[in-house]
Amino acid sequence: MKADYLKKIKAMEFSLEADDQVNWKKLDEADIVLLGVSCTAKTPLSLYLGYLSYKTSNLPLVPELSLDLDKLSLYKEKMVGLTIKQSYLRKLRKRKVVDLGLPINSKYSQPARITKEIEYAKKILVTLDISVVDVTDKSIEKLATEVLKLIGL
Repeated sequence: MKADYLKKIKAMEFSLEADDQVNWKKLDEADIVLLGVSCTAKTPLSLYLGYLSYKTSNLPLVPELSLDLDKLSLYKEKMVGLTIKQSYLRKLRKRKVVDLGLPINSKYSQPARITKEIEYAKKILVTLDISVVDVTDKSIEKLATEVLKLIGL
């Protein structure tokens, strides 16, 4: 029982340390690697998977962030892409902008920016040829089940 508890704590700590960044050492150690644009539930899903004792890393897909796709493809077997419907993402980002006290017309929640990010993410996910889960309107528990099934865990 104590060993299971410690494994869970270590996986949760790992997921926090590997949150929203490209860290090759963490990718080596990860059981699961999630990729997606901002507001696709990468962090909460990573933490929940950590709670289930899976070391989870998550990477942001942002056009301004250059990724080494050849190196990244080495982790393909443990990667899952997260996608979302554009209208739902806009609603989430508008809410986040308000919650953070940012200007309502922030680039982050503008349709053109969201379209650019979604198209960029699709290109990366297709290039990596990895499984994808649509997170639109799904609970973290449901997403975790889908991710684990796709990776075979």
